[in-house]
Amino acid sequence: MPKLVYLGFTAGFFAALVFKQMMQWVFWQSGLAPLGPYIFTATPPLDIHAALAPAIWGGAWGALLALAQCNFPRNEYGYWTMAFGFGALLPSVVTLLITIPLEVKFYGGTWHWSLLVSTILSNGVWGFGTAGILNVAMVKELRADASSHDCDAGASSC
Repeated sequence: MPKLVYLGFTAGFFAALVFKQMMQWVFWQSGLAPLGPYIFTATPPLDIHAALAPAIWGGAWGALLALAQCNFPRNEYGYWTMAFGFGALLPSVVTLLITIPLEVKFYGGTWHWSLLVSTILSNGVWGFGTAGILNVAMVKELRADASSHDCDAGASSC
């Protein structure tokens, strides 16, 4: 399980840097987001770069997604739908109801539709990307375990 949490953190971290920032760029180019991707100014209270802070939180959410994905359906579309839904729902609710009010003192981004849509979709794409990276990492891990002959016949990471 610690390896699964580590893989989830790593997948979520890199998915935030790639997939979430890519969606931020799309929304910024379309005029739906006020800020572009990869902002490197330091943000309070820890003076972490604005592009790196979501990656760290993406890693934390990725660790949770790695644990939760063991219960996702394994049919053709169910797994990816759940991964997208996990990202679209949980991190978005925390962002809109906790993070934004703490940072700028209003709830839900004043429920402005462009902020709601960009938050939900970019977090959903992050969940999809995290699941993709996690699956690639888990397949490589399973192959490495199988090649070392130290695994059980039916063992998996979940």
